Amino acid sequence: MTEEERKALRSQARDWLQAELAGWRADQAAGGDRAKAARDHLALAREDGDFDGVHSEAALKALPVDEASSWRTLWREIQAVLEAKEQPR
Repeated sequence: MTEEERKALRSQARDWLQAELAGWRADQAAGGDRAKAARDHLALAREDGDFDGVHSEAALKALPVDEASSWRTLWREIQAVLEAKEQPR
């Protein structure tokens, strides 16, 4: 596989994860079981070995700067949802 093909796959994975994050944010806002499920899914994504090449700082340093920056932003957004407290109803 060429570097361009790997880059395209990383981009596709980031886009999919970003789209999933939007849904998980909505579930988090809904509260209750949906919020817990959202946090569980996000925690799994954060720990999923399939993302090793775009998660650790060492892996990110090996990527082009703009791509690494996009991944860092996404991981920060995921962490923010994980740390958000469920709003009382």
